[in-house]
Amino acid sequence: MTKPASSAAGRTVLDVVVRAPAEASFAALTEWSAQEQWLPGTRVRVTQGDGASVGSRLEATVGRGPAAIVDAFVIVDWDPPHRLQVRHEGPVVRGTGCLDVLELPRGMSRVVWTEERVLPLGAVGRLGWSLARPAWTAGVRRSLRAFARLVETGVLPSPTAPDAPGTEGGQPAVPLGDRERP
Repeated sequence: MTKPASSAAGRTVLDVVVRAPAEASFAALTEWSAQEQWLPGTRVRVTQGDGASVGSRLEATVGRGPAAIVDAFVIVDWDPPHRLQVRHEGPVVRGTGCLDVLELPRGMSRVVWTEERVLPLGAVGRLGWSLARPAWTAGVRRSLRAFARLVETGVLPSPTAPDAPGTEGGQPAVPLGDRERP
């Protein structure tokens, strides 16, 4: 279940409780090639580095065709399974983003998504964000709920992902869908 968004200027904070351990949530969040499963219309690729360390660079392409927005970002903090922080450096999307994964009792976790945007174009940018923010917030809220469902059902992280919890050598040690749930 997600909490209400906290938004001031270009800052948004949303969260979701996931009935899975922090390790599973973090591994699923950082399985870049699978993000389109829970962030509709978003394709993420590593452009430099391994995608799992400070300094790695990635691009998220949101949308298709000429209207697509490319969000170039660099990992500035990598602390698995608790925190991933990025700096958005694209021409349209600028600022910071942070995904915190908090351990909860009974093998659950809370994913907290924080974005601090640098709004372009002064007053025009602030007006544009005030109009776009409700739809963007609703979309992220839906995406976080979809993310939680995929992790809770064992779809993510992919059982063959190299760093997926419960895997050894890319093969499931214990079927992810068979984990005990509260």
